[in-house]
Amino acid sequence: MASEVKIDSQLGSRAGSALSIGANIQKIRAKAPFDDIRIFLAESLEQIGHSVERIEKAQRQAPNVSHIAIDSADIMNLVVGGPDGPGQLTILSGPPSYTRVGFDGTEDTAISATISTVNAGTVTFTADHPFEVDDILLIEGTTSINHLGYWVVATAPTSTTVTLADPPSGSGTGGSARFQYAGGWRRTFAIGGEGFDSAPFFGDSQGRIYIGKNGSISILDLESEEVGFIGVYTEASKIINGATNVTPIVISTTTDHGYKAGDPVLIQAVGGNAAANGYRIVKEVLTLRTYSITDKDGVNVAGSGAYTSGGTAKRYHPGIWSQVGAFGGTSFSTAPFYADGRGRVRIGRNGFIDLVDANDNSKGFLGVATEASKIVSAVANNGVGLIRLTVTAHGWDTGDDVFVSGVGADANGDWAVTRIDANTVDLQGSIFTGSYTAGTAYRYRGPFWGQAIAGGGTGYDDAPFRTFRDGSVRIGTASGPRIEVDGDTGDVSMTDATLSLTDGDVEVTIDGTSGVKVADLATGDYAYMLDGAVVVRSASSLSARTTLGVDSLDVYGGTANDRRMRITLNDPMLFEIYNQMAGVPSLRAAISIPATASGGYANFPSLRIGGVEVISTVRAAAFDSLTLTGSITLTGSITQDAFVTATLQAGWTPFGSGWPAAGLLYRKDKQNNLWIVGAITGGTIADGTSIINLLPVGFRPGANRGMHIRGVPGSIPSAVVFPDGQVQIFGVTSSAYLTFNICVPLS
Repeated sequence: MASEVKIDSQLGSRAGSALSIGANIQKIRAKAPFDDIRIFLAESLEQIGHSVERIEKAQRQAPNVSHIAIDSADIMNLVVGGPDGPGQLTILSGPPSYTRVGFDGTEDTAISATISTVNAGTVTFTADHPFEVDDILLIEGTTSINHLGYWVVATAPTSTTVTLADPPSGSGTGGSARFQYAGGWRRTFAIGGEGFDSAPFFGDSQGRIYIGKNGSISILDLESEEVGFIGVYTEASKIINGATNVTPIVISTTTDHGYKAGDPVLIQAVGGNAAANGYRIVKEVLTLRTYSITDKDGVNVAGSGAYTSGGTAKRYHPGIWSQVGAFGGTSFSTAPFYADGRGRVRIGRNGFIDLVDANDNSKGFLGVATEASKIVSAVANNGVGLIRLTVTAHGWDTGDDVFVSGVGADANGDWAVTRIDANTVDLQGSIFTGSYTAGTAYRYRGPFWGQAIAGGGTGYDDAPFRTFRDGSVRIGTASGPRIEVDGDTGDVSMTDATLSLTDGDVEVTIDGTSGVKVADLATGDYAYMLDGAVVVRSASSLSARTTLGVDSLDVYGGTANDRRMRITLNDPMLFEIYNQMAGVPSLRAAISIPATASGGYANFPSLRIGGVEVISTVRAAAFDSLTLTGSITLTGSITQDAFVTATLQAGWTPFGSGWPAAGLLYRKDKQNNLWIVGAITGGTIADGTSIINLLPVGFRPGANRGMHIRGVPGSIPSAVVFPDGQVQIFGVTSSAYLTFNICVPLS
């Protein structure tokens, strides 16, 4: 029995076309019990009329026909409703040679392949096939009866073979397989509304589908409660009672609007200030009943006139919402992105979000990124009871998160590791029990990494927290107070910023201008560095302090001006002791130790300052001068520095005859006086003659110093020591001899 009859001829005039269809169907039905009647029209379907009643009447004339299919090249202008009779009406478009819809509602096309053999559900084709997994195939003409009919492709292992789901038995040769579409097809369609313009669901001839233009798809649970939607979800309208004629326009509502910045709203029927109308974005929420607006591109909407009356606003939500949702994976349990009914979103349980730039280069991720598994080849006690894994070339660092499996109950799971070397790690917090097998471990990272990150503010430029591609970190805005960490060196710099660190009772404050302060929060004692000085203060006497400057250390007493001691660290190093007199520090004792002091030591069995013995025994390095103020008692002896041989010049030579063999000697005593002793003969006697080389630094007076020397009877010679180290003679009448035993102060 045939399953389809085609009526290919013209069907008569417009007025009687529906009856002609019905009459022809009745005639065909009388000849044979056909179940599926297909009608092909050469022209527009308008030839059969525009009313649903005529189509239904045509079907009632053939009450036993279960399916009427009408196929035409043009149904764009036909409005058809579904029949109420016992059968089914299918409306198709396109050329008859392209589309076929049968009784089972499936559509097939020219996508097909020639079968070579079939064997227990495996189909081998004579050439490459076009099929994919889950495709529906109609197999016809093969010698294996069990393989005839409709099948679902289970696998496509090669380009010339497929396997069938629920495979049949038997084998055969020949035949063909055709790809089947379930359902129907139209080049364009619209569903709902009052026509194409108002239809909430519309598909155009370019393959685009619009959902929610005027509505949405609601997803209902088993109790018909909405649990999700696809499209545009709109809220109830809010009554507008004002729209300012400024930029941007500020909208006022009669009740609390409940909107937030960034919400899309549809504003309609605003009188006077028509620029407010349209699809807008809430720029800023000013009060519970006012907000400013921009257009959809973020441009401020300027007022176009004074508000007069009217207007409504309603917030809309375009997109997809679902009370619960899962994306990716093969089921809810394996989905890498899952949202539950309590509003929680899980990202990365089985995957992560990769953040890429315009060139598809990864710049960050959100979730948990896992690395390839590595073999755990050995498990041992690390010596203190922790589990130590041997994982060749693991590449892990201390603190990394690692997941271990297949090794043993005590080792399996998530662990933070301590790197021992390139091949071993310890599992932090583990307990070694001794029963383990080989397994695997992999490192995972998360929940977030970004090559460059900005946090806070309104955008990248004013974000108070930034990380940069080179690893640098900035806390604070680029133009304001900030702390910066160099990604290469780790150096920290501060600009007009204060960093406060607290650990227990200790607080450290770092100020980019003033320095570092360390405070004991329990006692109130603190120390700080300010303007190149280190100051230590006690809470019990806040004015008492110790200050370490660039080249000095000061110790103060009970008042801000009460300096008690100063050590100057430059050359010469100076130790000074002060006493408070009339509110002004008074120097009481000082010891000066220049770096150029000669070798040897000065021995003091006791040192008394101000009549009080402060050091009973001291053996100090040699120094050039000692200045003490007050009553001083010294017990023992003071060893002076040794004499130094002067280098004679201008023809002068040692006199001899019991005088120093070197001619002239010089030294500096502990009172900072210069001594020159000896006798010379035979040199130039002109006034201003320099008799020795320059005296070294430390042996030169601060001003010209002149002293008498002795010469031949009747002469009154003298010697002058100059600040540049020269020693010159004056008033010498004979070169027979000159004798020196002079002492001049250097200060």
